[in-house]
Amino acid sequence: YSPDTDSRFMAGIAMNEVGDISLFYNVTSSSTFPGIRYTGRLANDPLGQMTLAEVSIVEGSGSNGSNRYGDYNSLDVDPTDGITFWGTSNYNPSSDWSTRIAAYSFSALNCTAPTVTSSVVENCSTGEFDASINIGADGDTTFYNVTVFSETDTTFYPLVAPGDLAIGTYAIGSFVDVLVEYPGDPACNRAISGITADGTSCCTAPTVAVTTTPDCDNGIFDITIVIGDDGDAPDYDVFTTVDGTATFIGNYGVGEHSLGNYPLGQEVAITIEHTGFAYCDQTIAGVTESAICNDECSGALPIACGGTVSGTTIGANVESPDPGFCGTSAGTGGGVWYRFTGQNSDNPSAPAGSTGDAIQLSTCNDGGITPGSTDYDTKLRVYSGDCASLTCVAGIDDFTSQCSGFSSLLDFDTQVGVEYFILVHGYSGSEGNFVLSMECTPPPACAEPSDLTATAETTEATVSWNENGQSTSWDIEYGPAGFIQGNGTVVPGLNTTSYTISGLESNSSYDYYVRSNCPNGVDNSAWVFGSFNTQQSYCEGDPFTDSGNTTGTYQDNELITYNICPDNPGANVSITFTLVDIEVNTVGVGIQDGCWDFLTIYDGPDTSSPVLAQTLCGELDGDGGIPSDTTSLLQAGDMFTASNGCLTIVFDSDASVIEQGWIATVDCGTVTDPCELFDTAPVDLTKSQQPVPFPDGVIDRVQVKFYKDSPQVRYTAEDNAALDIEFWPIRDLVTNTPITNGDTSVIADRVKPGQDFFKWPVKFQRPDIEPNTRYRWRVRTKCQEGDFRVSPWSEEKIFNTPDFDPETGIYTPPPGMFDESSDIKSLVSDAELAVYPNPNDGQAITLDLDIEHVSTAMAYVRIVDLSGKLIHAELISMKEASRGMELTFQSDLVTGMYFISVEVDEQIYREKFVVK
Repeated sequence: YSPDTDSRFMAGIAMNEVGDISLFYNVTSSSTFPGIRYTGRLANDPLGQMTLAEVSIVEGSGSNGSNRYGDYNSLDVDPTDGITFWGTSNYNPSSDWSTRIAAYSFSALNCTAPTVTSSVVENCSTGEFDASINIGADGDTTFYNVTVFSETDTTFYPLVAPGDLAIGTYAIGSFVDVLVEYPGDPACNRAISGITADGTSCCTAPTVAVTTTPDCDNGIFDITIVIGDDGDAPDYDVFTTVDGTATFIGNYGVGEHSLGNYPLGQEVAITIEHTGFAYCDQTIAGVTESAICNDECSGALPIACGGTVSGTTIGANVESPDPGFCGTSAGTGGGVWYRFTGQNSDNPSAPAGSTGDAIQLSTCNDGGITPGSTDYDTKLRVYSGDCASLTCVAGIDDFTSQCSGFSSLLDFDTQVGVEYFILVHGYSGSEGNFVLSMECTPPPACAEPSDLTATAETTEATVSWNENGQSTSWDIEYGPAGFIQGNGTVVPGLNTTSYTISGLESNSSYDYYVRSNCPNGVDNSAWVFGSFNTQQSYCEGDPFTDSGNTTGTYQDNELITYNICPDNPGANVSITFTLVDIEVNTVGVGIQDGCWDFLTIYDGPDTSSPVLAQTLCGELDGDGGIPSDTTSLLQAGDMFTASNGCLTIVFDSDASVIEQGWIATVDCGTVTDPCELFDTAPVDLTKSQQPVPFPDGVIDRVQVKFYKDSPQVRYTAEDNAALDIEFWPIRDLVTNTPITNGDTSVIADRVKPGQDFFKWPVKFQRPDIEPNTRYRWRVRTKCQEGDFRVSPWSEEKIFNTPDFDPETGIYTPPPGMFDESSDIKSLVSDAELAVYPNPNDGQAITLDLDIEHVSTAMAYVRIVDLSGKLIHAELISMKEASRGMELTFQSDLVTGMYFISVEVDEQIYREKFVVK
């Protein structure tokens, strides 16, 4: 149900006796404060629709700033008439929630229902009661149909007139329900549920007063009862029930009686049985003593192996001073203490200081030692020593992998004879009730190995360990990561503390376990776990991956350097990424503002080598957006190749968010011809969009650029490649006549470093450059090593020169010639400028400019697309040739609408054209 764009949520729904349905809910939006509304439908309305107009119960007047809303909504039908809906919900009169209860209905009652009451008479001697009902005369019909439902059968009484009706005899303690039906209109039916008798008229139970007295020194409390003289039995049987087990305490008369002592915090139920009639038995549940005697270390209560204690921190004092950080920090709420002394459960005579039991403490609600009833966010800390000088042993906040509700589970080792103190407290200021369990596991018969290490190669690994006892023999078991012990490869009876495992797979993860064989020749220590990863054999086909290999993820705070070198001297390594999922810093879908985690690739054997690529990251589709900065984009399919053998890759991850990482194939290469790339011609030739002035006034008309897609782009060092530029005149732009057999000029063996290597200007001060002339030009490259191979010539391109001074090379354009502020997007076609063909193929166009005289030699032609982006700029001569001016584009225009302007004599002539 969504009649507009506001959000509707927290709905309650109900149907009344006549089939009306109502929907009751909250509503809010960025412009609507949280309020309460409802809608509905009548029983006979079309299905699937809320036909009634939305009605507001209350409109909010304040915003909700919390990340949640409402506890909770409900909609119910009034049981007295079966028609009216009652709803409860929250709304915001200010920044805080308030509750509103509302009642409303859609259908009117077409009848008057009678008042129906019930009564019972108890028969103590038979243990039964007689039940009857009274149908009031306030209904508007003369008879009713009555159905009686007992625990054993159903009885129907038709056509019952208003008045009293006996409905049967039943056992005391049983229940009877009655339905009084209004003929022809269920809206006026009336029902009475749960008619019963408890037998209390047969006897009188005494008053019982209960008192509890705590004994903090012993961690117990005493229970005393006083039986009053207002009961009618001579004596009473008294029982207590603890954890579901009832115990007979004694038969007592009037007066005070002790019921014994119980552990502090233990709940006890007391039952006083009437010796004459069970109807007057009474039970007092939940008797306990909540005095907190152990909220200071000095009052720590004992806890034993296998023991479970119930406790509370509600109202407990906060330990001052706090004993200090121990696996988790202090909270601001109270805590309670328990104590035990370390022991060896299998050897009570074990000497003090020897290895004791391994302890597991738990407040878990699930998965722990004893499922309990902990109801708040607990923390556990364990100290040794004495209360005046505590030493941290272990601590934990939440153990979320096994414990629900932010409860805790803690494992730690002990020493025989050492006293330990357990502090149960809460996160921040949390306090509540808990169940604490302690499980003890005896130590092994001999000491475990320690300090396991592994040194792994591609197909073997050497593992080693330290012996902490008197063992001279050890067992090892190993297998693929995650293998189940018993299914691995076992090497028994080793007589040294190291072992080399061979026959492994490269670039793989393995687990291993080591244990000591005890000197008695019978027992063994516990197994100790270790793991290792074999090295990648990249040149044998292993993929290059992050630390999570091909199926896992990398981790936070990684700074890892990878080095990949070829097997064959003279070969160059290449890596090609097949999967990339490295965390980007996104500020919106598809927008990148940097990399949180990134790769840096160095062209050489270490990080002192030149940087080949840096700040590389990228996300999978639908996983955080695509980076907008191409220098920071890494995608599947990207390849990086070393120029002198090795690649060094450094990965850096931040402190949060992990991703799948990357997978790349590795090609260790072969020794190749260094001039192989010069077998193909340069491609993607471009030129300057408009003249580039220099401080001396000389103009660069054309800058030869072709490095973008040419394979020779890799040769950027001065000693690796050279450039030839060849150009020759083909048309006089003043007379618009062709030039045949024009002299060819060559700029030979030009070399520049870096990206400027394939970028060279042709300046107007050259003696072989004429003004007002169209030139055709092409380039080729020459390998500067190996066989000094020369590439084929590129395709031919053209450039035009303006009316510059042939003596100085200086060209002064008219005012406003290159003004970029002209509003070309909003042009209206001008009849003085014609473009043809229109539409055209996007490769070349011809201009007709119908003007009689111009005072300047040159015109400036610009083409922009619909967004205003400059696509093409060109200087053309306007002395005599105003018709038939041909423009050839450096690359084909894509399909779409374009605007063209010709700027001459401070006038702009405009037209639009279409590329199809």
